[in-house]
Amino acid sequence: MSEEVQRLALDTARAVADRLGEMFQRFRREGPEGADGEEQRVDRTDPAFRRLEGAAERAFDACLRLLGSVDELAAPLLARGLSALSRSEGGADSLILPQAGPAGRSSARLWLHNTTAAGVRALRPWTPGLYTDTGRTLPATAIEFSPLTIQRLDADQTEEILVVADIPAGAHHGVYHGQILVENLPDVAFPLVLEVVTRPTAGSPLGNGSEPAASLARYGHVVREELRRFVGVDGPVDYLTVPLADYPSRGSKALRPSLCLATCEAFGGRLGDALPSATAIELLHNAFLVHDDIEDESLLRRGDVTLHRRYGTPLALNAGDALALLSVAALRENFQRLGPRLAEKVMLEFDFMSRQTVAGQALELGWRRDNLINLEPADYLDLIMKKTCWYTTVLPLRVGALTGSWGSADLDAMITFGLHLGAAFQIRDDILNLVGDPADYGKERMGDLVEGKRTLMLIHLLAVADEPDRRWLRSYLSRSAAARQPQEAVRVFELMGHYGSITFASEFASGVAHRAEVAMDYAFAGLPDTPAKRFVRHLVPFMVERTV
Repeated sequence: MSEEVQRLALDTARAVADRLGEMFQRFRREGPEGADGEEQRVDRTDPAFRRLEGAAERAFDACLRLLGSVDELAAPLLARGLSALSRSEGGADSLILPQAGPAGRSSARLWLHNTTAAGVRALRPWTPGLYTDTGRTLPATAIEFSPLTIQRLDADQTEEILVVADIPAGAHHGVYHGQILVENLPDVAFPLVLEVVTRPTAGSPLGNGSEPAASLARYGHVVREELRRFVGVDGPVDYLTVPLADYPSRGSKALRPSLCLATCEAFGGRLGDALPSATAIELLHNAFLVHDDIEDESLLRRGDVTLHRRYGTPLALNAGDALALLSVAALRENFQRLGPRLAEKVMLEFDFMSRQTVAGQALELGWRRDNLINLEPADYLDLIMKKTCWYTTVLPLRVGALTGSWGSADLDAMITFGLHLGAAFQIRDDILNLVGDPADYGKERMGDLVEGKRTLMLIHLLAVADEPDRRWLRSYLSRSAAARQPQEAVRVFELMGHYGSITFASEFASGVAHRAEVAMDYAFAGLPDTPAKRFVRHLVPFMVERTV
């Protein structure tokens, strides 16, 4: 059957069903018509009329069941006529995914809207696969949907679905066509179009986004040059410039500014447009590090002694204050580069982030001061959302998207992605403090245990340890950091291994990273497959696999 014949048959069957329904309801309400066309009132209590009415009801029910079977059979056949009638340009109703290369990914958003008067349940989007005119195929498994199922869609309600195409490594280039079907909506079929294009091979010195370390190095180099300009590395040697330039000169992963720059590029902006904001992020990060090291009495930072140990606490505090003030100077450059409207929006993002970060730091310090031990993983997540995630991932993502899209991006979508990405980063950071190589990690090993930080591993240990071990651990945490002995910190580490606390945290981080991948597809849906976008995507596994 051709598609036109199937659709005509289906429409005709439905029209017949509607007409039968109208006739039967009128029959029940008013009775049969007379020979002259006038309605004849009948005695509904008459046994003959009751038998006739019952027979009509059974016949009508049978008709409805038959039409339902036709609908179930014809609609999927109608929806699965994929390659013959698909057109490469795609119509207005088509869902056109951005171009992607083999082993790449493409995503877009689809909206289901219920125009009926009744609610529907258990809607599951799916596709039989994608095809080209030359017979090339992409399997159904290459297309994923999030959410997998819509439990309920009420009348006049809209639900958003993320459609993600994972292009197999050996896929041939060409325009692929298909349709998205929805279970329990048999007459719904969304045309789907995806163009697979050839891409240059990975591994160029500048990085194409597939290797996070290469892209971090590229973005980091650009930001470090800007840092030199702000901190006055080549300026006069005095009590301010030397400690001020110390941490920025030691080098870093440059994760935060890189995320800002890459997001800006992914949304179509120029790297230079986001450079003042990315520089401000890194300056503020260094200011936070100086103050954190003083508050935690840390010994090492980036493989060298901490600033307060090298220059004394007063000069270190002053340098940290100066770094924070310089971040404001960097942000002021946005007014000339981006204009006052967009620059003001960026300033508001920094303002909100700063309040979140200092509130999170205060929460952690307060837990340690008051020796809170009845904490749960949810408390830990609440802590790092404020202390770490907002300035490490959420702010760079939001500012990058805001700048790259010139204010048109959905910034709320960046919050979910940023919180999951930042949580994966912080949990891995806490684990590296226990098991990482100090030469790579750059900080003293097991410093968190000496400081009594409420990491996910410590919270898990307090919850699962036997009473004797828990009692000793409470005694250990009740003392000041100076009163704790190194061998006691080793014992805490061994207990974490014994009770599976480190394994628990690692698995927790992997689960969070998986959610970050889904959230990333949503936040960046519809954007072309560029090196910048691929770099952001590959940061997700990098967060939980890194050793530095």
